Amino acid sequence: MSQDFDLLNPQSSDAEAFAHPLTEQLEQVPARDQTRQLRNRQLLGMAALLFGALSYGLNVPMAGLANRSGVSGSEIILIRIAVLLIVILAYCRTRGISLKVSAASRPAILALGVISALVSLTYVTSIAFIPVGIAAMVFYTFPILVLLASPFVDAQKLTVTKLAAAATTFAGITLAIGSGLHSLDWRGVALAGLGSVGAAMQFFIGARAPGGGGLAMIFWLQVIMLPFACVSTLIWAVAPFTHLQAGAAPVFFAALGAIIGIFCQYFGLPRVGASLASLIFCLEPIVSTLFSGWLLGEILSPAQYIGGLLVISGILMSCLIPLMKAKS
Repeated sequence: MSQDFDLLNPQSSDAEAFAHPLTEQLEQVPARDQTRQLRNRQLLGMAALLFGALSYGLNVPMAGLANRSGVSGSEIILIRIAVLLIVILAYCRTRGISLKVSAASRPAILALGVISALVSLTYVTSIAFIPVGIAAMVFYTFPILVLLASPFVDAQKLTVTKLAAAATTFAGITLAIGSGLHSLDWRGVALAGLGSVGAAMQFFIGARAPGGGGLAMIFWLQVIMLPFACVSTLIWAVAPFTHLQAGAAPVFFAALGAIIGIFCQYFGLPRVGASLASLIFCLEPIVSTLFSGWLLGEILSPAQYIGGLLVISGILMSCLIPLMKAKS
């Protein structure tokens, strides 16, 4: 199976190459083919990330519907983790795929798992203290953090184009989510901000595909996140799992959206890098806002529509310009 499509077998030599930056992966490729291969990888990665952002965006309003039926967000996360573990384990057993990871990659996978769990917990907890819109706006500052840190972490040049794309995207998020700057609790802002810092770290580590990426990495991430999800459910859920029948449909689609988003996220990250991937994922809160208006009956304001257009403009700017440069 080719490198671009070998997501399912992390033990292959192709998948091992995902642990290195794109420039290192292309060192042994003839010069005339490097541009074409890099462009194809970027296109595939961006397509996966866009679909992942759409899936994640559907997850939030579906979780809102489930919450109206009495199912908490932590219960949905726990169900998602359990399903992922069972499906991946069954698939790998059937296909004879090993879930072992090298000793050298285990610290990075452990760090990524802990950070992923903490990102979910801080973001969800922040909503208990501040409005959802404010929490989302604070949390989705992480693409700006990724962009500003990329010259130091990935040795990527901080260009005017990247800054303009980030500024446009952030302005759109601010408009679409809404300001709601009244009655803010500092604890909520601090938790959402901590989640933003964690998300930036998550994207940098995920872009390096520890353990070669693929199913092995995703499986062990869920194992690491499982105890965090259990504790969160015990703390935040009221009468856990007693309302699943009433909220079965939204729970199913919420979990499905998150599962698809996870696969797309870790498939696309090594192909485009952390800075571009984080900008593409800014589409997620816009999709959530639109689906919330449709599914939850929330009325969208003109500012939210304008903000959505700005986010899409920033994403297009960040996606198309690098491809145009590579083609030229």
